[in-house]
Amino acid sequence: MKNVCVITGGGSGMGLAAAKNMPKEKIIVISGRTVAKLEKAVEELKALHGFNLMEVWNTGTELDWGFSDMGFYWDGLLHAGRRVYGVAADDGHALQENGFGFVRVKAEKNVPSILNALKNGEFYASCGPEIYDFYVEDGWACINCSPVDRIILRNYSAPHRQLVKSGMTAGQIKIRDCCTDYIRMEVVDAQ
Repeated sequence: MKNVCVITGGGSGMGLAAAKNMPKEKIIVISGRTVAKLEKAVEELKALHGFNLMEVWNTGTELDWGFSDMGFYWDGLLHAGRRVYGVAADDGHALQENGFGFVRVKAEKNVPSILNALKNGEFYASCGPEIYDFYVEDGWACINCSPVDRIILRNYSAPHRQLVKSGMTAGQIKIRDCCTDYIRMEVVDAQ
């Protein structure tokens, strides 16, 4: 795993400095636990290039602070033209924080294949629901997944659109004309 650099505490201090100075050929994962520090770091990181992944869910942050979804900051980077992929993580500060967030990679079971999939965005991050297929067809975002209660289409330039129905395993949402820079979908299972 010498091609992956996971930087905890990437929101400030030495963690942020390390993120800014990592070699461009590395796959960089930046994480942090303090929302205010991450907000400030996101502004600095918008000018930074060379990292592929951003932690958008951290179980420890959810359990300690009641706030873990960094999707808004991720959307800011995507809207600024940065191709950064989102990951979910349990960084194991405490045993009760493990086993909630994960990354499902579309790859063969070997390190080079997994690293290539992470670099090319051939994965998704989750805290439960599984995504079987996601595609865009004739202006519609389409998804097939394990049973969920909400399917949400997100873009920085427009209010989100969502489908709400218990036990959905598929959904289609019309993409608005203003959503030309990127779209992303979230699926939420029963809470």
